[in-house]
Amino acid sequence: MRSKSRLPLALSGTVFFLSISIGLSGCGEALLKTETTVQPLKPDQVGQVNRLEPAALTLSNAGHTVSLDDPAESVWQGGYARPEKSTAFSQLPSSLDSAFKADGWETVDRTVATIATQNRLVLIMDSSERLTQQEAAELVAPVVARLGEASAVVGEAMAGYRFWFNGNESVMIAVNPDRQGRRTVTFALGIRSVMGALRMTPEHATEDLATAAALRAKPD
Repeated sequence: MRSKSRLPLALSGTVFFLSISIGLSGCGEALLKTETTVQPLKPDQVGQVNRLEPAALTLSNAGHTVSLDDPAESVWQGGYARPEKSTAFSQLPSSLDSAFKADGWETVDRTVATIATQNRLVLIMDSSERLTQQEAAELVAPVVARLGEASAVVGEAMAGYRFWFNGNESVMIAVNPDRQGRRTVTFALGIRSVMGALRMTPEHATEDLATAAALRAKPD
């Protein structure tokens, strides 16, 4: 069970993304030391949603669909509703300016987090841990079927990342195995500048998988 003192990990930007990119495999502390300081992204650098295709990219869970630019408080319904036995957090990642607002909840095996500016949703992330390969595949399959062919693929279906783009909207699905063969599945929907600030891009995914592989190759 994860310590609740680590709750901000779910929205700590590079820290969270790096931890899922190595599959929570125990290499995290070494990999986190590779993080570099960048100028925080400011809300006025995000811009409005600009879609090339009319249909927005969305995430859905238990009948509730979320789109970018939705009112931030409207997220917490359906499959994103806060469970009774969950812990709330609101710490922003260091790569985002303090003018953004973070919100989210965490249970033993699931984290849902949002980033908003002026009550406008600019990112939602939903991560489930300790899944069998079959459970991970069943969780991912309907989302992939709805989104269609990915714009970019890094790694493999059950050990890698897929991205979809529509103008400045982006969806990422990350599936990361740990050393026991369990999977962490993370869905993220966000404006591409915010996703970039949190290293949720094909370029960063490629870098992080290479770093994780190098760390795993080192003897304990």
